[in-house]
Amino acid sequence: MKAFIIGNSGAGKTEFARKLSLTYGIQHYNLDKIYWHNHNYNISRSSALINSILGKITNKSNWIIEGNYSNIIEPHIDKAQILVWLYPPNDICVENIKKREPDVSQAYLNRVKSYDMRNYGSCYKTHSSLWKRFSKKKIKLTDYNIIRNKSNIE
Repeated sequence: MKAFIIGNSGAGKTEFARKLSLTYGIQHYNLDKIYWHNHNYNISRSSALINSILGKITNKSNWIIEGNYSNIIEPHIDKAQILVWLYPPNDICVENIKKREPDVSQAYLNRVKSYDMRNYGSCYKTHSSLWKRFSKKKIKLTDYNIIRNKSNIE
């Protein structure tokens, strides 16, 4: 299996990828850990390094990569067999973020709330573009109860 999982911050991508990883015995990768330098959310890695890391991962026989960085997924999208888009309501995403990061900034929460309306960064528009371009198996999950309880992609 070669799968990308996309969606808004707080949509449940990491937990869903973890469950798939356990179900199928496939390593999963979090794009935050690839994008940011040493887990420092103020310093991103260079585009060339990110591309190199993703190239090495996507050349493996099986992988699950989750994140919301459309711009770094896009060059590698054709290597995937499956694209999963987690798209629960934005208010659920906001509540999930508040639970995992109690000191989160209001600016970040506003960014998550505006997922459907933004025209920059990883947002509905850029994820929709990836979705339309991808010609292989696609799964779009909008019900958070299903997202939270699902551990397969069949």
